[in-house]
Amino acid sequence: MRISNQLKEDIILNAPTEITTFAYNVSTELTATLNDDNSISFFDGTDTPFSISAPYLEDAEGNSTENIRVDLRETPEGCIIAYTLDLEWLKFGQYRLPC
Repeated sequence: MRISNQLKEDIILNAPTEITTFAYNVSTELTATLNDDNSISFFDGTDTPFSISAPYLEDAEGNSTENIRVDLRETPEGCIIAYTLDLEWLKFGQYRLPC
């Protein structure tokens, strides 16, 4: 059995959408910190037992953008992580579905 200390999540857009923000409720006793590169580190004292890589968008042809706003808000149960996609990239058809 292998236990990872990273999270990788794919959101696949098969059709144009008005939804540009995707939010996740994370229940944890760890302290979450948003890093300058838009990755998120979870701390337990001085250790970082868990992290989430910086997000990016990639279309069916491999075109990509890292212009995604990441918001992190602490809650009593842990935190909420919200990813807001690059509306200009989506709006002006600079991509090929699926994304």
